[in-house]
Amino acid sequence: MNPMEQAHSLKIITQEDFAFAGEIGISLARMKSQINRNWRPKAKDSLQEIKDNWDKELAPIEEAEGKISSARVYWKIEQNRKSRAHNQGMKGINYENT
Repeated sequence: MNPMEQAHSLKIITQEDFAFAGEIGISLARMKSQINRNWRPKAKDSLQEIKDNWDKELAPIEEAEGKISSARVYWKIEQNRKSRAHNQGMKGINYENT
C-alpha cells in the first residue's frame, strides 16, 4: 500500500499507530517535495510564457489607448485655447456701437 492509501485508511489507536502515522507523514512530505522540485521550474516557465503572451496581446491595445488619450488631451487644450482667444476677442468689441 502506498503512503496516500495508508493515510486514508489510518486509524491511530496505539503509540505504534501514532509513530507509524509520523512515518507516513514523512513519506508524504518527501513525495510532495519531489513533485514540487519537478514541477516548480516548469510552472515558472509556463507562467512567464503566459505573461509574455498576455503582454504581447495587450501591447497594441495599450498603445492605441495612449494615442487616444494624447489626442483627447491635445483637443481639450486646443478647445480651451480657442475659448480663451474668443473670450479675449469679445472683450475688445464695443457693444455701444452695435
